[in-house]
Amino acid sequence: MLDDAYAKRLQDKIQPENVATALVRASAFLTGYELVKTAVVDEVKGFFVQGFDQDGLIHSKDYERKVLPLGKNVYEASVNWLIQMGALTQDQAESLDAIRSHRHELAHELARFVVDPDADVSVDRLKKLQGIMRSLDRFWGGIDVDTNPDFDGVDVGRDNIVSGSGALLTYLLQIAGVEVTPDAAAG
Repeated sequence: MLDDAYAKRLQDKIQPENVATALVRASAFLTGYELVKTAVVDEVKGFFVQGFDQDGLIHSKDYERKVLPLGKNVYEASVNWLIQMGALTQDQAESLDAIRSHRHELAHELARFVVDPDADVSVDRLKKLQGIMRSLDRFWGGIDVDTNPDFDGVDVGRDNIVSGSGALLTYLLQIAGVEVTPDAAAG
């Protein structure tokens, strides 16, 4: 039998507005994770593109020599390369581990986060996810500014660079009712 306090918390948790909030936050988290993962894995690999031929993109051998040995899988290797390049900090990489773990919980146990009064989508990790995306936006956007002649002579504030993925993540957090302060977004 449920004690009264737990029964009250359960009743509160399954109210339609609370279920909706949990689902929106879970969706924002799952989507945000995939956006960051793309900015990590695909952008790093894309950095090493040398051209293309009839079979597709041609990647520099440096990708295999300088990136892939840095981890046990492409994701980990790419994160470690981004740390070496100064795009991410070690703390952000550790946050990504916790974010990835929470992402797996959400993806595989979504119903628990909807009905269990003791299970909530981590707002703190959502904020860290956005901070990491901001760091990646500054890094990849900075490379674009440095290498694209369209930006020659243009003063671009790197802290203001936001990718489409970064803007989408911010929008999703707004919908989810998650306020991100500049300090929290630092990653």
